[in-house]
Formats: sequence, C-alpha cells, structure tokens
Amino acid sequence: MLHSVYDPMHMGFAASLLGQRKILLRDITLSDAEWDAVLDQSNIEKWQTCKDSILTLENLTVPRMFVSYSLTKVDRLELHIFIYASEKAIASVRSSTCD
Repeated sequence: MLHSVYDPMHMGFAASLLGQRKILLRDITLSDAEWDAVLDQSNIEKWQTCKDSILTLENLTVPRMFVSYSLTKVDRLELHIFIYASEKAIASVRSSTCD
C-alpha cells in the first residue's frame, strides 16, 4: 500500500511523509531480520514517529485553485521544477508564478 498512494493533484503534499516510510521499509527489508521477527527498538521508534506524523495530513485541505483569477489572463506564467536526489531517495517539486 505504501508504494501505491494516489495523489490526484500530483502535487506531492504527502511525499515527505511517504518518503520516510519508504526508506524505513527498505532499510528493514534489506536487514538480516527474519520476515516474522520483532523489530529492534530503533526501528520501532522510527515507525512510531512515522505513524504519528501521518496525523498531520488529517486536516490538510488544498483549494482547487491557488489564485483567485484565471491563468489565461496573466501576462507571464513561469513553471519552476526542482529535483533532488540522494543515496536514499529522489524527490521533485514544481511550482508556478504569474504576473
């Protein structure tokens, strides 16, 4: 379920929270632990932190339009895309500005 989160707006508001969980899942999977073994205390604490942080999304609301006017009436529209990669994860964010 972690790898199939539906983000209808493709804005990635949950990406930072999901990234932490994916890294933890990968680290646990790559460890030498047996499938049904109890997690070590460090991973239990990481999982609890991840689990608690998901509550921040409970009240998240995002309006369909971020501007109060039609984008067809702007003089200039810019799209900015930022991409980051590390040894553990990759991420991207896009935003737009208009005059």
